[in-house]
Amino acid sequence: MLTPVHAGTGDKLVDGVDFVARDGRCHFIDIEKLASKLQSSGDIAEYVQLMQASPNSERLQAFLRGKKINSQEIIKPASFAGMPANAGASVNALLRDRHGQPYLPGTAIKGAIRTAILWSMLRELQKSDEARKQTQFSQQVEYPITNSRMPRGWQKKYLGDFLNLRFYQNVLGKSYKPDANADLLRAMRVRDSKTLDPGLPVLQSVRVISLGDRGQDTGWHWSRNIETMVECLPENTELETEICVDELMLEDLGLNRKSSQIPACLGSVKGIIDACCEFSAYCIRKEEKPYYEKLKGVDSVAAFYDTVAPTLRIGWGSGRAETTILSLLKGEARKKVQELAGRRDAATFPKTRRTTMNGAIPNLPLGWVKMETIP
Repeated sequence: MLTPVHAGTGDKLVDGVDFVARDGRCHFIDIEKLASKLQSSGDIAEYVQLMQASPNSERLQAFLRGKKINSQEIIKPASFAGMPANAGASVNALLRDRHGQPYLPGTAIKGAIRTAILWSMLRELQKSDEARKQTQFSQQVEYPITNSRMPRGWQKKYLGDFLNLRFYQNVLGKSYKPDANADLLRAMRVRDSKTLDPGLPVLQSVRVISLGDRGQDTGWHWSRNIETMVECLPENTELETEICVDELMLEDLGLNRKSSQIPACLGSVKGIIDACCEFSAYCIRKEEKPYYEKLKGVDSVAAFYDTVAPTLRIGWGSGRAETTILSLLKGEARKKVQELAGRRDAATFPKTRRTTMNGAIPNLPLGWVKMETIP
C-alpha cells in the first residue's frame, strides 16, 4: 500500500463504548466479558447510566477502577494505533474478520478493477485514428451522458455507480447488470486478501480540502470544517490476494453476447494489471496533478503524485475521478456530470479532495496501492 487504505464496514466505533484509548493505542472492548463482570458485581445498571450519558475512555477507566476491574481483563487482542483528538470521538470502522484481523475484501478490489477495464475499453475507442471508432465513442459515451437524466429518488453519492452502469450498458448491451450471469467480469474472481495482525491498523485524521470558488491558484482551505477519524491500513502494508481469469467462461460469455467483444485486457492477470496501471497514470496526469498545481501548502500530496506510479485506488476517499470514467469526458459531457453532481458553477470539477492530515497540514491521499504478481 502506497497510502493509507480504508475499506470500511459503515459502522462507527465510539470512544468509551467500543474501545478504550490508552498509552497511544485504542483497544477494543470485549462487551461480553465486561457485562459478565458487572452482572456478577451488580453494577450493570450503573454502567448503563454511564453509557447513556457522555461516555469516553477516561470516564470508563475511572468507572472500572472504582469497581476494581482491571481494564486489561476486558479488552480484545484487536486494536489500532493512535489516540482520538477529542474525548468521546467516533471512528469509522475498518473491515475485520470475527477474530479482529483486518483484510481487504475481494469485492473492493474487483470493483476498482471493473472501472479500470471499462475505462480501458472506452479509451481504445477515444484515441483510435479510425473515424468509425471515434463515432462509436461519441455515441456510446458522450451522447448518453449529455442526455442522461437521473431516476427519481437518486442521491448524488450514487452518481458514479449510475454513470458506470449506463456506460457498461451502452458498450456491452442493454441487458447488462453488474451481478447478472451474463457479466463478463464473472469470469474474473478476486479473493479476499489474507488477514493481517489485529493490531496493525492506525487511526487517521481525514479532512476535505477545496479550491477557491473560482478555481484560481490559491492556498487550500477546508471544504467543511469537519474532521473524520478513520481506522486505516497504513502505508507500506503488504497484502496477498488471488486474481483468477476463467478463460473458458470468458470465451463462453463472449460468444453468447452478440453486441459485445471481450476486452483484450481481461484475457490475463497481466493484462488486467496493465489496464489498471494505465488508468491510474491517466487519472493522475489529467485529474490529480493539475488540481494540486493550483494549491499552495500541500507539498507532501503533490510530491506523492510526482514520485510514485500506483496501480489502483481502493476504498473510501478514492474520489470520483478514480472510481468512474470521468477523466475521459470533455466538453458538454463533463459539464453534464458536473451539473448532476450539483457543481454547475464550479470552475474546477471535482473541486474537493479527501486527504489524511499531519497535524494541521494535508499529508497523503487515500487508497493508492501497487499490485505485483508473485511468481
